[in-house]
Amino acid sequence: KCTLEEAVLKVNIGLDHDFYTEINTVTNIDEYTVLVNKYNSIGNYEPTDLKSLSYDAKYKLREKAAEAFEKLVAAGKLDNVYIRPYSAYRSYNSQTIIYNRYVERDGVTEADTYSARPGHSEHQTGLAVDVWSEGFEYISESDAKWLEKNSYKYGFIVRYTKDNIGITGY
Repeated sequence: KCTLEEAVLKVNIGLDHDFYTEINTVTNIDEYTVLVNKYNSIGNYEPTDLKSLSYDAKYKLREKAAEAFEKLVAAGKLDNVYIRPYSAYRSYNSQTIIYNRYVERDGVTEADTYSARPGHSEHQTGLAVDVWSEGFEYISESDAKWLEKNSYKYGFIVRYTKDNIGITGY
């Protein structure tokens, strides 16, 4: 029950197959335009140019992404938007631990709706960062709106929204 354009888009994305089936191995693994998702795996890849964020050394991103994120945070402060990371780079092993914990708690089907399987996490690329509003354990509505309007200026997108669940599976 979709338009022809929507059907073509879904087939081109791979949505005509169930998630985690017909998995491709990513070949452009070091590129900043790499696509990692429920159809594209990077295996046990680890970036070689990880850089700690100034906010807290435990949060790392690839060098250019870290610099871009620092600029994003600084720009937000000028607009009274105070965001902080709560998750950035995760190794294959870290993602395995996280994912298995969720599977044990909620089962595979449910875990797959909110957590990536190892090798399928954008965090493993060193290019993804989850954020919270400063002082909160969530993102405020106003900060989320600011990110939607401004994150692209720094090379980031807000990928996981309610409108994208059918595409991302999250």
